[in-house]
Amino acid sequence: MSEVTIYEDEHVIVRQGDDSIRQYRKIKPDEQIAIFYLVIDKSMQNEPTPTEDPTQTPQREMTPIELEISKIKGARVAADQVIQDLRAMVPTPERNVAIVKFQEGIMWLGMDLKRIKAESGVGENPYPESYNPASTRIEPTADNLKM
Repeated sequence: MSEVTIYEDEHVIVRQGDDSIRQYRKIKPDEQIAIFYLVIDKSMQNEPTPTEDPTQTPQREMTPIELEISKIKGARVAADQVIQDLRAMVPTPERNVAIVKFQEGIMWLGMDLKRIKAESGVGENPYPESYNPASTRIEPTADNLKM
C-alpha cells in the first residue's frame, strides 16, 4: 500500500493510502508515531462489489434510504474503532475529551437513524423494551459497539 503525504508541518504528517488516512506525530527527524488513523470502508463508497460466482444472482441494489442507513452504521462502527484505539493509548485529558466527542458523534448518528425511521418507516427499533417500565431487560448496544 502506498501512502501520499497530504499535509505536513513541524509536528505532524498526514498521509492518505488506498484504504486509510493516518496522522503521525514527529518525534525525531527520522521517527514518527501514528497518533490517529481512519480506515476508509470500501463498502461506504457506493462501489458495486463483484460476486464470487458469476452464475450467482447478485443481491438487489439498496434503495437510497437503505444505502444512507448503511453508511451511517458504518460511520458509527468506524468511530467506535477510533474510541477503542484511543483507549489503548496512555490516557491524557485531551484523549479523554476526544473519546467523549466520538461517543457523542455515535449518539447523534443514532439519532439520525431514529429520524430516518420516523420519516420513512425503514429500519428497526434496536431497543424495543426501552419505553416499557415493567421490563427489566437492558438491550445490548446497537450495532454491537463497544464504546
